[in-house]
Amino acid sequence: MQAHKGNNIITRLIFFGLGSVFLVYGLVAIVKGHISMGHAGSWHVYYAAREPVYFWISVSFPLLAGGALVYRGIRGWSFSKSSGGGHKAERKEALRVGITVSNVERDLPQFTRGNRSCRLVRGSCVRYSLLRHAEGTRSAWSLLQRTERDGAQLPNGYLLQGEVSDALRRVLTKLATEFSEEYFEFEGTPTDVAAYWEEWGGASEVQHIHRVLQILAGL
Repeated sequence: MQAHKGNNIITRLIFFGLGSVFLVYGLVAIVKGHISMGHAGSWHVYYAAREPVYFWISVSFPLLAGGALVYRGIRGWSFSKSSGGGHKAERKEALRVGITVSNVERDLPQFTRGNRSCRLVRGSCVRYSLLRHAEGTRSAWSLLQRTERDGAQLPNGYLLQGEVSDALRRVLTKLATEFSEEYFEFEGTPTDVAAYWEEWGGASEVQHIHRVLQILAGL
């Protein structure tokens, strides 16, 4: 089940499509340049025959750009799974830094085109949590992906539920601005803070979430 917002799928398709075009262009230029070397013709044939340095510079750009765009299109494509078998790198890093990990079922938002409305569908995701260590009252709160129609009052359609301090509200508002793609929801209970997501992006993404949880645990 894909729980992230629909326009992000389109964005990734655009990245993937543009990257594929660049890659094909670069490969065709290399093939035609070598086959037609020494014959009059297009610009890449001329450079391959007479200016090999310029030729390789001219074809390396579309190859590198194409590779980067295709990687960007594929990297963030996430699918929720009920087990952690497909996310070994993320799970290993989470356990290494001391995050408590559990596979859970909850209501996941599915958005219509343009993110104007969403419906909740029961599905699987992963809960990353840390124990709270803030002194004083530890309020319960939730930061959920919804829409303005659902009462969302923070950027990118995030709905904040519960009583929070001014300091915590500022942090949550920043998170709502930062986590604009994919499925990310956050929660605070009297004992811990948690992030709900679908595990992607490798160790670096886990470290990012760990830093966020450390900040929330102190508020």
